[in-house]
Amino acid sequence: MTIRDLMRRLAAAEADLRDRRFLAPCVPGATLRVRVEGLVHAFRPNPPGFAGWGLFQPIDAARAQLVARPEPRDLERYLGSLPLARLHALMPAKGKAWWAWPVSEEGFGARFRRRGPLPVHLTKGLAPFETLRARFDGASFWFEGLERFADPVLPEQLREARAAGASAEELRAPGLTPELRDAYAWRHAVEEAKRVAKARASLEGRLGQALEVGGGKLDTYRERDGDLVVEWRDRLGRRHVSSLSKSAFDVRTAGAICLQGRDADFDLASLVGVMSTAPEGYYYEDDLGGV
Repeated sequence: MTIRDLMRRLAAAEADLRDRRFLAPCVPGATLRVRVEGLVHAFRPNPPGFAGWGLFQPIDAARAQLVARPEPRDLERYLGSLPLARLHALMPAKGKAWWAWPVSEEGFGARFRRRGPLPVHLTKGLAPFETLRARFDGASFWFEGLERFADPVLPEQLREARAAGASAEELRAPGLTPELRDAYAWRHAVEEAKRVAKARASLEGRLGQALEVGGGKLDTYRERDGDLVVEWRDRLGRRHVSSLSKSAFDVRTAGAICLQGRDADFDLASLVGVMSTAPEGYYYEDDLGGV
């Protein structure tokens, strides 16, 4: 076959594609891909925000229109043509995806060259630690359904342990595999990191708000011996460092001005006014690094 013959064949295949519908999964922001004569064609889905399985038809060389939802038997046939992966559901990810962990890390890694955790797209009806079936299209894992023969009791026990705050090392349950313990540990670590970040964001917001009441501005803070060491600037732009009670934001040490033993009479908001109006001679260096 000559190059000209090949070009004519590809052009005819592309023209034929525009008159056909193709089945594909879709998530917001992704492109649809279909193989024609060994070449992969990419289309932007219309409507752009669609998420789910659909039958699409090309509008032009770059866009494809959602025209219908696939019949269950067609979707089953499509998924059945792809390699199967069994995974443990972990927690929701962005959109209709869940993070998941391989049931067998060794076998999964050898077959798919990937490691957990990883996202499974277009999921529905999942609960943490359930075993799911997903299909791999060479780029992404797509949800097929729950594993029918999986133990229904063990996931419930793990959810109860998680609710009680148990660590992965404390887990004791019949049928618990190393992969499930790893999956549990990963979810525990993610949730703990979110909890710490939320608490820190809340604390930082409270500090910033207290300072803004008096016209100050928060630079940064750190914890030390159960208290907070706060670096901030007054309304004149001068830098200060103060030690505060973590629970009530009462001043332990003003850090940059002598309050003559009356530190406890001030909270962070009222301290800003004191520092902003204090004469220059009242400032001194201390062990907190105040100026």
